[in-house]
Amino acid sequence: MVALPTPGVSTGWGASLNTFLTEALPTPILSYASVGGSSQTTNVQAAVDATPTGGTLDIPAGIQIRVDGQINITKAMTIRSSGRGGFYSGAGAGVAQKMFNVTSSDVHFRGVGIKGVQYTTQVANQTAINIVGASAAAPLQRVSVVDCDLNTWGQYGISAAYVTGFKFDDNAIRDINYAGIGMLSCISGTASGNRVSNIPGDFATTGNYNAYGIFTSRNYGTLVDEPRTSNVVIADNTIRDIPTWVGIDTHGGSMLTITGNNIRNTSQGISIVSSRTSVGGSSDIAPLDVAITGNTIDSTVTDGSRNSGIVVVANSAQKATGAITGNLIRGHGYNATDPSGGIQVEFTRGLVVSGNVLVECSPIGISFVSDNAGFSCEGNTINDVWSTSVTTKAISCSSVGGNIGYIGGNVLLSYTKTATKTSANGVGISLHASGTGSAVRTGINVMSVASIPLSDTANFSVSSVTGSRGGNAALATLLSVLAAKGMIVDSTTA
Repeated sequence: MVALPTPGVSTGWGASLNTFLTEALPTPILSYASVGGSSQTTNVQAAVDATPTGGTLDIPAGIQIRVDGQINITKAMTIRSSGRGGFYSGAGAGVAQKMFNVTSSDVHFRGVGIKGVQYTTQVANQTAINIVGASAAAPLQRVSVVDCDLNTWGQYGISAAYVTGFKFDDNAIRDINYAGIGMLSCISGTASGNRVSNIPGDFATTGNYNAYGIFTSRNYGTLVDEPRTSNVVIADNTIRDIPTWVGIDTHGGSMLTITGNNIRNTSQGISIVSSRTSVGGSSDIAPLDVAITGNTIDSTVTDGSRNSGIVVVANSAQKATGAITGNLIRGHGYNATDPSGGIQVEFTRGLVVSGNVLVECSPIGISFVSDNAGFSCEGNTINDVWSTSVTTKAISCSSVGGNIGYIGGNVLLSYTKTATKTSANGVGISLHASGTGSAVRTGINVMSVASIPLSDTANFSVSSVTGSRGGNAALATLLSVLAAKGMIVDSTTA
């Protein structure tokens, strides 16, 4: 006698077929919502609710569905389009609309287009995809946004908080007022291969110029409640047209790898700075173990109107750690502002700055401002450092003090840049003695194009040479060269 299956319970081939049918038949959105016309918020929400947990909501290629409200995703599912089918907002320009609000783990967006209504004014919570866990202790897990087109939003393209195991890759994100991708207390994930452009910020509304391509940060609070964003790879992104602020930023992040990114037309290329425990408090949580490697950063301007290309600045309470290696930086640094330049660092420990190429940065190539202990600055090439008003320096250790490290194997070159001050009439390496606790060693550096290859007031002062040269032509030539380099004052007589 053959046993019949229990009603409602599939076994054997029946179970496999049941699973296959569940996975193979996504929920068709057009069974719930229509294209064009009035807002379909209620109908799209119904389609999301009808999709089985772990199932897929399918958006046909090319269709656009109007959604003026918020769609809440509270279970594991995928929203997918094979060809940029998606959604657009018809809400008012000032409406605080999060089109998709994700509060569940295992949610994925694939190939979807999500368009807002405006981006020139910053409007809080005007966001394409908002992803938020309950807390750092109860984060969302395994959330991804891949190959989507997010554009025309008044605050964020993707906003994520308290998420682990995320993937925000290969998206086109453009015309966003504040940030293309923003991450708060997010751990172990990637933001790679994205194309982020035109993030204007809104000084008129906010009173600041803040605008970001991609940032990792944390809210105010203790590190238990608001941990660092950590273990994140930000790689191979193209970020451009953020002229008021920063391409890639972290406030207090740790174990970050920022590599292979192409950043163009930003005020500052990459900013690695501290965060705060409390609102209004001093910066006390430094960025730690941040690797900045193989990025191309081009201001696209030649007038010295942009900020430093790479900035690593921590605080007196806690010092930053990491490495800046193999980057190409062009045209960064405020022309008349020392210590601005191609690379600017302060409050670091054991920082490695090596193998970078800096082209037409102003007025300093690499600037060690203060309290950088155990640093290594080796194998960098500085081309055409320049200014219209202040003395240029290929590498500078400022007079504030606390700089302890090694500078060797660097090269200063002079090509075609013309300005009042250029490589040829600037300083190769400038060391200062007036700060306390400084101890910088120098190896062999090729700085011969500078009028003063080494200005080392940390170890000696410029002395006056007196007495008679006795008609010695060779001695006269030597003294003349040393005086021209600023290394002596020639007070000799014939």
